[in-house]
Amino acid sequence: MMRSSVVAAGLVVLAACGSASTAARDDHGAPRHAEGGAGVSKPEDKKPAADARPAGETAVSRNLVAVDDSVPAAPDLAQKLVGPRLAVEKEMHEVLGQSARALTRRRPDGPDGLMGNLLADVMRTAAAESTGKPVDVAFTNKGGVRGDLPKGPLTRGDILEVMPFDNGIVVLEISGAELQEVLDRSSTHGGDPWSGVSFRIVDRKAVDVKVGDAPLDLARTYRLCTNDYIVDGGGRYEALKRAKNVNRTGILIRDALLAHVQRETEAGRLVDSTVGGRILSVDAPPEAKPE
Repeated sequence: MMRSSVVAAGLVVLAACGSASTAARDDHGAPRHAEGGAGVSKPEDKKPAADARPAGETAVSRNLVAVDDSVPAAPDLAQKLVGPRLAVEKEMHEVLGQSARALTRRRPDGPDGLMGNLLADVMRTAAAESTGKPVDVAFTNKGGVRGDLPKGPLTRGDILEVMPFDNGIVVLEISGAELQEVLDRSSTHGGDPWSGVSFRIVDRKAVDVKVGDAPLDLARTYRLCTNDYIVDGGGRYEALKRAKNVNRTGILIRDALLAHVQRETEAGRLVDSTVGGRILSVDAPPEAKPE
């Protein structure tokens, strides 16, 4: 979550103030069940083991409890949460800037999109500012970009919807040959949001690669920026396991995007992005759903 103390509690407060009939769900929206069972366990279903702890130690037990209509409301607790909830809602509705147009994740006539490209550019700029050195290339997984930005007023809540995860920016060094591997891996699912590089996808491989205005040099060392989810193994980018000088900047992508919107506003500019000139074409369908 956002590093503002109010926003950090936001999702918890809003969830607590919501309907008491919302049961725990898995990643696909289905109810979560206790391990090894088909339903929610009841306290009487499990008997605690004999307590063999030394005298003076505290025994702890746990059970999965369904939060549904059978759980009575707690008016006193709800009343206590009114203030924090209103504070969160006020912060989420704070207008930070204006966008020139709707910034969407995909476009009908090409493989890249305004929203993903903006995030990749923002990450690259933030990484360069944080490390004090230019960053050649940046990319993030398109599956992690969870929303679009509307045309017009942009609120803090809009930014949170785009990037709800605590993904941090990581800068590292890889060879041109390793960068080619990363681009090829990205190309297997049609590409991701990229900044600082252009290429075509042919037979699920990246070809005609340029970094900036120069052809990819397989022997050169490049500074690449991505997110910690990818560096930690998400998306199976094996080449990144051989990266050198890995720098976890501690900057959340969401915070970098917030800072960008605020900076554009202070400069009297509308928030905008570009498409084209990155993934130039895709000549074969992706083999798998992006991660």
